[in-house]
Amino acid sequence: MNDIRNGKIYASLFILFLVILGVGGFILTTTLTSKKPKTSELAQDTKQESTNMKIDSTQDYIYFSNATTKNSDFGIIYQDINLNINSSAAKTLENELNTKMAEAIISYKTLTEANLSDEELNDIVYKESDIYEAKYYKYSRYITSSYASVLSDEYFFDAHIGETYVGSKAYVFDLTTGNLLTKDAIFSIYNTSLDKIKNAVMTRLNAKQSTVLVEETPDTETNEPSPDEDTSKDSESKPNDTSKEETKSDTTWEEVEVININATLQEFDNDNYAVYIDKSGYLTISYLVKTRNSSYNDTIIIN
Repeated sequence: MNDIRNGKIYASLFILFLVILGVGGFILTTTLTSKKPKTSELAQDTKQESTNMKIDSTQDYIYFSNATTKNSDFGIIYQDINLNINSSAAKTLENELNTKMAEAIISYKTLTEANLSDEELNDIVYKESDIYEAKYYKYSRYITSSYASVLSDEYFFDAHIGETYVGSKAYVFDLTTGNLLTKDAIFSIYNTSLDKIKNAVMTRLNAKQSTVLVEETPDTETNEPSPDEDTSKDSESKPNDTSKEETKSDTTWEEVEVININATLQEFDNDNYAVYIDKSGYLTISYLVKTRNSSYNDTIIIN
């Protein structure tokens, strides 16, 4: 009988021990969990930190104002850029870009303002645009959660030849610090280098390469008598021969490449290219492609 009673007591104590253990574990787990921030709270904190880099929280990191459209056909728009980033680097760059834009708008001249003569006006190819000449910039902006990029493409318009692409410059800001990143710093983020980028560009251009046939006419060869040569006898014997000039007019054709790849890659060595981070976070290069007769802008995404 005592054994049974003792067994019940031991069983009750064991059950009580399990209950205490369970309650204690629950309290401990709840306490530890409450100290760890939730994922949504972390995301909000990150967003809060990023938003603090803005001067005006109601505007985007990069926006434009005071736009004046001079010619919609060629997309000639003069406007102010606003870098809504709370850093001295952003303020300095904003002033620099707006100064260039103010200088560019002064260069805009219509055909009427050029005061051309009728003969000069006949030589104009792009009369319908009513632009004589103009220097202008076309902006593009790319914003991710960590970076804000500005791409500035420079163009020049001449009424005789049309629009010419001059080159590109890009500016990338780190939105956690407000600092303007150098090209080397961006390369480091993406674990790449200038040599790797040049190899990627060379591969791309080789795939796009084409050839054309170019007519080559050799220099004219003329047989003329030397100053010491006596030509009187020939003149007497051949009175009807007024010239001894013989011309060779054979024409040859040569197959040449359209894209000058070596000259294009040289532009990278001259630091004439732009690096930025697009809206999807990809490293993108804007560069000048040299061809036989002209140049054009191209972009490549570096994976």
